[in-house]
Amino acid sequence: MKTFKWLVIIIIPLLFLLAPTLAYGVEGIDMSMATNVGMFFLTYFMVIFTWETLQKSRQESYLESRPYLIADFEAEEGLLYFYVRNIGKTPALNVNLHINPDIKLFDKISFNEKVFSKEIKYSPQIK
Repeated sequence: MKTFKWLVIIIIPLLFLLAPTLAYGVEGIDMSMATNVGMFFLTYFMVIFTWETLQKSRQESYLESRPYLIADFEAEEGLLYFYVRNIGKTPALNVNLHINPDIKLFDKISFNEKVFSKEIKYSPQIK
């Protein structure tokens, strides 16, 4: 797809450049037409590069504003705590957690079934 995009970016200006040459011949092109063709190229490439910049800006904006969840274990006074923190800029909604591989409690109870059986409806961001 990227090859096609760059092919179109190159072919359209070349066709625009060749059209007056084919219609009038090389002798029939005056300075104003050459200036117009030059301005067309400058404007065309400015539009293309602006479009690329806009697409990258949209992607960065999305990645910057989405939620980021971090899960960690901490041990305090002989107890093991499992923390899930949202360090992103927006809240995380409808979060489902699973640990892989599953931790077996007392060799029978699944940690995933016991702790993560319900989804977390809302996880606000940490400031």
